Amino acid sequence: MCSNCGACNSICPVNAIDFKQSTIGRLYASVSQDTCVDCGLCVKVCPSIDYNNVLRERDNQLVGEIKEAFVGKSANEAIFKNAQNGGTCTATLLYLFEKGLIDCALVCKMQSGKTPEATPVIVTNPLQLKDCQKSCYTPVDMLSALKICKKYNSVAIVGLPCHIQGVELLMRQNKFSNIRYRLGLICDRTLCAGILDVFMSFLPGKEANIIWRKKDFTDNGRYYSYVSAPVVIETSEGERKILPKDYRISLKDMFTAPRCRVCVDKLNYYADIVFGDPWGIPDTDDQHGESLLFARTDKGLELIQNMLHDEKVILRNVDIKSIIDGQHIKKKQEQTAVYSKAIRSLNPDIKSYLCHQYEDYSIGAKELADVQKNLTDFISREKKSKDEVIEIAKNEILKQNKKSCLPVRLVGMVKAKLSYEIRNIWRKFYK
Repeated sequence: MCSNCGACNSICPVNAIDFKQSTIGRLYASVSQDTCVDCGLCVKVCPSIDYNNVLRERDNQLVGEIKEAFVGKSANEAIFKNAQNGGTCTATLLYLFEKGLIDCALVCKMQSGKTPEATPVIVTNPLQLKDCQKSCYTPVDMLSALKICKKYNSVAIVGLPCHIQGVELLMRQNKFSNIRYRLGLICDRTLCAGILDVFMSFLPGKEANIIWRKKDFTDNGRYYSYVSAPVVIETSEGERKILPKDYRISLKDMFTAPRCRVCVDKLNYYADIVFGDPWGIPDTDDQHGESLLFARTDKGLELIQNMLHDEKVILRNVDIKSIIDGQHIKKKQEQTAVYSKAIRSLNPDIKSYLCHQYEDYSIGAKELADVQKNLTDFISREKKSKDEVIEIAKNEILKQNKKSCLPVRLVGMVKAKLSYEIRNIWRKFYK
């Protein structure tokens, strides 16, 4: 049930904790019994244990407080074009640096290699931000790098809900008070890093970088919009392999660890500002991409308002209900309930509060059996070799893509393109 946030590693006084990876790429904390002094600090800051019931005390934990919500993009064209969506998170970090509000940002990036890897990066120069754009999607123990951040006076951190939960628990222990801004990302799940081995098997033996979703570009005469953004593998020599977004989507369930199945904090409850994709929100730019962002704290709202005043971002207000609907929050609650019960039924001795959520939720026998099978399949795959996992994954891609026949996919692409053109005509007419 480790969320691999890194909070335990950052607080350990004797460096007894590091992170290991299973064959399928699930990241987890490992404690050296030879070094550990049994101080208990790691237990107190672990989001999966929630020793002091901090995470369970929050109001409306599915949504939390949202002061104001927006959709839009960075006003900096270079940031926007290089972004996965609207580039507003990078624009926010750049603004914080320019105003002298931070002297360090903790972010992550994909490091190229024969199997690329997501790693934490400490940015002290805003020129470094461009290399850290776009999402990683695979596990990274971000908070482990906080040890290095101790020497900086003012830190911003960009993190998933588990990372920001870890920050909240660390600061409740009076640690890392130099963290001034928490920039959270919406997260439905992270995917075990073994999926990167699968991607790289399409370009074997190469040193490369992986762009999980590359938007608004043309390759060999085919245009890829924001909504059809594929996985792109690029070598330093300029060789490129494009994997349709269907490949990524068809492998999501296979590479989702059980811990993500019981996390209800999709909307990043403890952040100052939350950033994500504007799924389900009307009139967003499906071709070039935009960002959803919303303020949870007065500090976050003031920051957004200052960026608007200084014309660093181009934003319009959106209804909070459209966020809840577009992010399928009700479905997330239902998933949490059934997986909590399924994990509990497979391992009755498990103590984590995550496996005791929504216990009064009605679950059918077949639904529970399906989820139990999903969990046992994951455990089974985790015991296989990397080559076996890759073979299973490629078979899954073939199986899933047979289900979505070409004519149906073509119709969907045409409809998306027509919808975009019709909206453009309407906007021009309205103006």
